[in-house]
Amino acid sequence: MATIEAQRETIAKLEATVERLTARVAELERRQNRNSGNSSLPPSCGSASG
Repeated sequence: MATIEAQRETIAKLEATVERLTARVAELERRQNRNSGNSSLPPSCGSASG
């Protein structure tokens, strides 16, 4: 029985990790989409100071 309980604890920890990382990815995607300066060009090519 101890093995099953240990597996349940591991699964719960992994589920919490997945939930946390999913929220982190969503936050990073929101930040990226909010930045209107994003383009497919690297910063040096997109600069108007050249």
